[in-house]
Amino acid sequence: MTFREMAFDSGINNKNNYSGASDWEFYQKNPKFINLFMKNIGPKNYSVYKTKTKYFLVKDLKYQGIIEISKVNDEAYIASSHKLPEVKGFYSIMFPILLHDFKKIHSGDSLSTQAIKSYTKLSKTKLFKVGVLTPTGIKDFNKKLLLKGSNTVIIYEGTKFIVEFYKDYHKKINFTDILPSLHRKMFLENNPELERYLYSDLLENLD
Repeated sequence: MTFREMAFDSGINNKNNYSGASDWEFYQKNPKFINLFMKNIGPKNYSVYKTKTKYFLVKDLKYQGIIEISKVNDEAYIASSHKLPEVKGFYSIMFPILLHDFKKIHSGDSLSTQAIKSYTKLSKTKLFKVGVLTPTGIKDFNKKLLLKGSNTVIIYEGTKFIVEFYKDYHKKINFTDILPSLHRKMFLENNPELERYLYSDLLENLD
């Protein structure tokens, strides 16, 4: 089986395109087929539930988005993805979490205009590495290069640090004492600045 096909811009996503909302409803009714993977993510208190091939972003048990993957060894290939319009920074939330399970994440070959814009933005962050996978190896991200030849997006970062980072993050937001920690206070108050602290800590450690 091969997933090496040329990436191309498939245009603007239609709002009627694949949504994982009905899938999420099925798993809520059949919880034995799905597991809670991570909870208390960021100031919006997201959770991620997973099956063997699907990762759901959830808030208060309500569907927010999905990434469906095909797994080859320790690498994930995105088969489809979807999010609600109000969910911001979907990939920046989901990719570090997927990198708990996989060494590398590969984009699909059919990328919507929105997805290409998202990958372009993500390539400028240090949360993880974003490159273009070409027949001759991984190159720095470049939109023109992505849409040329048999190239696709690849996301990668050493999983060990990201796993340890989230363990430390959850210790901080769950820490109770006479005076709650700054991270816990921000979490309890749903303070959006928590996200900046969360990712600035991650960025500092990735430098």
